[in-house]
Amino acid sequence: MPFTAEETAIYDWIRGSLPSWLFERARAEEEMGALVKIFARVQTQVDFWRAQGGILTAVGATGLEPDWLGQHARDRDTSRANAETDAALRQRLRTFTDMLTRPALLALIDAMLDAGGVSSNDFGLVELRRDRAWFLTRQQSTGTGAGADAFTKVGTTMTLTLAAAPWAAWMQGKILTIAGATSGANNGDFTITGFTGNTGVKYTNASGIAETYGGTWKVNGALHNRKDAYFGRGYRMSGPGQPAAMVAITPFGTTEALRLAIHEALRQRKAAGILHYTERRLVA
Repeated sequence: MPFTAEETAIYDWIRGSLPSWLFERARAEEEMGALVKIFARVQTQVDFWRAQGGILTAVGATGLEPDWLGQHARDRDTSRANAETDAALRQRLRTFTDMLTRPALLALIDAMLDAGGVSSNDFGLVELRRDRAWFLTRQQSTGTGAGADAFTKVGTTMTLTLAAAPWAAWMQGKILTIAGATSGANNGDFTITGFTGNTGVKYTNASGIAETYGGTWKVNGALHNRKDAYFGRGYRMSGPGQPAAMVAITPFGTTEALRLAIHEALRQRKAAGILHYTERRLVA
């Protein structure tokens, strides 16, 4: 019996893999041909099964074969509609609506607010990663200037140099509060922009004046510019062993009924292990 192109490829591979003396017997070619036919049928079956793993290549019920494409639908919590063709089902399974990404969730909240008559679009959605947000443990740093401690100024940049060298890298971007300076222009709250070694702290104060300093200062890492916490909303943060969390914050004017409706809609879309909270602002 002649070989097909696929069978010929199998024959050539087997013939090239075996020693030549196996083919010295006259019956060897017959045995080889039988093996080729068997392997070709196995390959055809395996290729068919492999094709059923893809939506574009899976087929519906044919002969004794089950509805492989219909199984793809069941795996996705749907089913073949009455008289739905394979082509239509493939298209439907591959063109589903985006419901889980951040833009989709924001669009959902926006649409529900509009439908509920809330004109403001001032709402937010905060997603907290699992085990990645923590309460701050730093305490307020305070001190008093004395002796050679002094303000210096270059352009609009002020530098407060303290012999006690209290500055630390975590203070970058935090608020430095200065009080008790001789010149009132040197007092106030200033965002720390840099350091000079560990004795000087830099910030911007166009009205500042160079002078010696004997007043008080503080840097409060817990109340000012809380970048160390994920979103500065400590009581909402997920901790060790807790799942990820999501917080939707709706605008002023949102009713309690609308808040609950948005909460339920988010629950349905993000129910798989996602803690979620829906809040509403009570003050404009």
